[in-house]
Amino acid sequence: MRVLHVIATLDAASGGSATACLEMADALARKGHQVDIMTTDFGQNGHSIPPARSEPLSCRVLTFPVATPRAWKRSPALALALKRHISDYDLAVIHSLYLFHDMVASAEAARIGIPYVVAPHGLLDPYIRRRSRLKKAVMELAFQNRALRQAAAVHYTSHEEMRISQTQAQGTPGFVIPLGVVAPRPVPADRNPARLLFLSRLHEKKGLDLLIPAFAQVKARMPQAELVIAGPDDGALAATRALVESHGLQASVSFPGMLRGADKDRAFAEAGIFVLPSYSENFAVALAEAMAAGLPVITTDKVNIHDAVLEANAGLVVSCSVAPLAEAMIRLLADGELATGMGDNGRQLATTRYDWREIGAQWEEVCRNLIARQPL
Repeated sequence: MRVLHVIATLDAASGGSATACLEMADALARKGHQVDIMTTDFGQNGHSIPPARSEPLSCRVLTFPVATPRAWKRSPALALALKRHISDYDLAVIHSLYLFHDMVASAEAARIGIPYVVAPHGLLDPYIRRRSRLKKAVMELAFQNRALRQAAAVHYTSHEEMRISQTQAQGTPGFVIPLGVVAPRPVPADRNPARLLFLSRLHEKKGLDLLIPAFAQVKARMPQAELVIAGPDDGALAATRALVESHGLQASVSFPGMLRGADKDRAFAEAGIFVLPSYSENFAVALAEAMAAGLPVITTDKVNIHDAVLEANAGLVVSCSVAPLAEAMIRLLADGELATGMGDNGRQLATTRYDWREIGAQWEEVCRNLIARQPL
């Protein structure tokens, strides 16, 4: 099979979709298929795009320059490459929504008549879809609804994502394949059971406005607790720092920024508990990475793999409110045996259900069926 993935950027700072696309393409390529990624150089800023890896990629990455308006990640060079070469492929997978590459890739695939999959990465979630509604409505009328309607299928990363999103998919059938996880590499580090780790983009949907006041309650009862908030600023850093200062927590909360490579692995190795109190999350790669690192996790019932966390007894799931979040943190900080057991359960969950080799096999079957125009 010859499969093309199209995504606006592979910059990890843009969110989990970049990592997901890269690993998804690589997992299928390792099955012996020709898999390419077309993307732009948006977000490069001196970083390797794609990022350096411990193992070489089995898929090929074709990078094209981004032009203004950069926020839309417009790339005439990418559009030209799609026009010339999309017929070289049997199937396309188009990642995300509402961007330039969605418009041109879906139009070119429809023009040639090759099937394509839309992977929205949570953007059909009603919570996310409501944001910037006017701008999105214009894009839906211009191209996005048509792109969804003409797709062969929509990829969801969890059954919960499909349940809450499918009514917005223009009647196109969906299928569920989870994302995988690349386990953090072992690094020399001493784990601190009293250290709470948040690692994700600093965006308002991530629940940082819940985390800081909840941590203030934790700190009042457990003075040894500390909180690391790691990740690139996506609009919420200033407000989060202000909350930290208003609660007098400056000495107990650190902001190391975006962590890559060994620094990221060390953050997982040194933490005792992972916390992600998001208001919306279609999968949460960082949560799966934390479980793969053996950390007990605390998350909300708006993170779409929370049911897997509960089923595996890998952590605590709370509502999006301060008091339950604080109580969950206190409970795990106070009960080391419970925390260790949940961490062990999470590692087992991550290394079985979220193994990229198994996920590659699932994608292989779906791609074959779509290319053959067989129902999923």
